[in-house]
Amino acid sequence: MTTDSSLEDSSTIIYSCAICFEDLPADSPDLVRITVDKPGSEAYQQLFVHRDQFVACLDSRVDLGEILEP
Repeated sequence: MTTDSSLEDSSTIIYSCAICFEDLPADSPDLVRITVDKPGSEAYQQLFVHRDQFVACLDSRVDLGEILEP
């Protein structure tokens, strides 16, 4: 995650997509945050991805639900 000072609003947060590593602004409608954890562990990790790229990685039998539907 970086803050891009070249943008008009210097407080704009820019994430790096965990799939393609391209910039993904915090206010992008395509931004999806994925939380990953292991059962029995308190540790977790958050990943930020483009929704379309994440959906493309999923098997077509996975129910996308309202968050991932186009």
